[in-house]
Amino acid sequence: MKTKTNPKLEKLGQKLARLDWQLVNLMARRLRLSRQVADAKKETGEPIFRASAERARLHRIAKWATEQGINPEFARTLLYNIIGESCKQQMIHLQTKKQTKTVS
Repeated sequence: MKTKTNPKLEKLGQKLARLDWQLVNLMARRLRLSRQVADAKKETGEPIFRASAERARLHRIAKWATEQGINPEFARTLLYNIIGESCKQQMIHLQTKKQTKTVS
């Protein structure tokens, strides 16, 4: 059985796909920035994971989400996962730099 194409749904689907691409692009930009953050933390001897900074970000994102009519717990969970990946990328970045210096 062939289903009918709904032009309105097709157009909305295309808009969603563009937004999804923008989200991925923003995450890539954020992860690139997190590698710069890793370098700055290394210079000052700060740890990769800073609980107080994470709490502040999670609190702020919940506030912004509420202002936009988004479930704040959803926003916190999303940012929590992004922060986790960011910390992982920072560790990888610093380890890679350390290995590169050792080889040189």
